[in-house]
Amino acid sequence: MSASAIIQPEEGRRLGAALALDVAGLGPQGELLEVPELEGIYLLHLDPPFKHAAHYLGWAYNVRKRVREHRSGSRRCSPLLRAQLEAGGEILLARVWPGGDRTLERKMKNQGGLSRHCPLCRAAGRWHR
Repeated sequence: MSASAIIQPEEGRRLGAALALDVAGLGPQGELLEVPELEGIYLLHLDPPFKHAAHYLGWAYNVRKRVREHRSGSRRCSPLLRAQLEAGGEILLARVWPGGDRTLERKMKNQGGLSRHCPLCRAAGRWHR
């Protein structure tokens, strides 16, 4: 699959332009095949949802490195994501907002309803307006 089929800019979003990444953007060890080392906000999709949580939103100087840490279950992994992995669930990178900062991350977390921003939920019809 070509990079253009995996990374598709989204237009007209209130929170700015975003890169939508599908599951094909991850290799067998969770490496991010098509994501450059960039600063930004990332949205992780938990499959299946873990108790109350279906998504995890974070910010990093290096999104590729941070998502790799989360998916490894290492001590630098979020406790929620470690519990997801221990329960046998998957952690999928759903979206990246390049250049997004901590202020925007906090705004999005406070807003709630992360499924609205998740292309995986949208494709499965599990989102609301």
